[in-house]
Parts: sequence; structure tokens; C-alpha cells
Amino acid sequence: MPFLGNGSKSGALLEGVITTRDVLKHLPLIWREFGAACAFKCIKAVVKGERTTFLDVACGRETPVASHRQYRN
Repeated sequence: MPFLGNGSKSGALLEGVITTRDVLKHLPLIWREFGAACAFKCIKAVVKGERTTFLDVACGRETPVASHRQYRN
């Protein structure tokens, strides 16, 4: 599993933040299952560079996700 090991090319672990690649890849599914409004909110979040999760967008919470790096000493 790439999100558990150190074999990740980007070096990032699973953060749950939506990415441009994920939104574009799954846009038809998002549109069909969650509606046009959710699809547009996902696109808006990606264009604005917001660090947010899909569930935050789908459930109406538009608060960006705090980076885990902010909490390290």
C-alpha cells in the first residue's frame, strides 16, 4: 500500500486533501452522485488552491484543512 510505506514518489502520506488530478479524474462521478453544485465547489477549491477534503466540500464545510506541518515543533 503506497500510503503506508516510504515507496511513495512524492514522499507524501495520505492526507485526504483533494487534488486537481482527483477532481478531474472523478468529475463525472462527482457530478452524477453529488450534483453539479458539489462538482463546481470541488473545481473552485482546486482553482483557489484550498487545502480541503472532499467531505468538507460535499457537506458544505468550506474551511481549509490545516497542514500537519503546522503542528510540528
